[in-house]
Amino acid sequence: MPTTVSPPTVSQLRRVAALVVALGLALAVALTAAGCGGSSGSTSTGPGIISPRPTAQEFSRAHFSNPLVIDNRWTPLIPGTEFVLDGVVREGGKNVKHRIESLVTDMTKVVDGIPTVVVLERDLSQGRLVESELFFAAQDDNKNVWLFGEYPEVYNKKGRFTGAPEAFMAPTFGTQPGIFMYQSPRVGQAFSQAYAPHIRFYDRARVLRKGLKICTPARCYKNVMEIDEYAPFDPAGGHQRKFYAKGFGTIFAKPAGEPNPETVTLRRVRHLSRAALVAARAHVLKQEARAYKVSDAYRQTPPAVPR
Repeated sequence: MPTTVSPPTVSQLRRVAALVVALGLALAVALTAAGCGGSSGSTSTGPGIISPRPTAQEFSRAHFSNPLVIDNRWTPLIPGTEFVLDGVVREGGKNVKHRIESLVTDMTKVVDGIPTVVVLERDLSQGRLVESELFFAAQDDNKNVWLFGEYPEVYNKKGRFTGAPEAFMAPTFGTQPGIFMYQSPRVGQAFSQAYAPHIRFYDRARVLRKGLKICTPARCYKNVMEIDEYAPFDPAGGHQRKFYAKGFGTIFAKPAGEPNPETVTLRRVRHLSRAALVAARAHVLKQEARAYKVSDAYRQTPPAVPR
C-alpha cells in the first residue's frame, strides 16, 4: 500500500525555487556518495565537494537525435503547457504569498550544440514579479531530460530589472550540462543537475522514495516519487524535497533545513491558446535581448527561434 504524505494547506504553501540549496557540506557529501555508489569517475573540486564528472560522462551529442520531443514520464515538457504553482515563504516571521508560472514555449535555442526547448518561468511575490527565468532543456534518446543553461533575471520591489548574475550556459566557462530527470530513476540514485564553476553553481539530486500518495487541494496523485535536491557549494542553504507525479512533473515541494522555509503545490495545468503562445514568444525575445547585453555566457549562444 502506498505511503500517504499530506502537504500543508494552500494558505501555508509557497514555492521552493527551481533548482536549489544545501543543508551541510558533510551531509551533502554523504548523500552523494550513497547515491553514486563510490563511482570510480568521481573526483574532487574542492574540500568535500563531489565532482559532476560521473553525470557529465553520460553526455554525448550523438545521443540527441530528437531533442525537442520531451515526453519523459516524470517531466513532460509539451509546448503550450503552463504549470501554475501557489505557495508561501516564511520571511520576517510571516508567510508571504508566492506564485510560479512555468510555461513551455514553442521556441528553441541551440546550446552546447544541441537544440533545446525554451521554458519561461516567472516568480511572483504577492503579485509582484521578482524573477523571470529562461531555462533550456533537451531529451536524449533514452528519454532522459538534460539541463543546458539558465538565464534568471532579478527584479526589485519597484519591478525594475536589476541584473542576472546567476546565468550559465553550457559549455561556456567550464559549465557542464546535467540530468534534470531520468526516464527511469532508481531509489538511491544521485546525479548532477548542472555545474557552472564560474558562478559556483552546482545542483545535485538524489532519489529518496517512490510509490507515495500525495493529495493536494486540486487532486490526489499515486505512485509519486520524492527527490532531495541540494547545492554542495551552498552548505547553509538547506535541502529541497520535490515530489513528482507521472505525466505532470513537480506537484509538491517542501523545505528541509532552509533558512527561509518555502513550500509550493501545483495548483493548475493548462494548455495555452495560439495567441498566448505568440505573446510568450515575444516575452522570450525581449528577455533574450537583455541577456545578450548583460551575460557573457549568453552572448556565446545563437538566438532563440520559433519551432
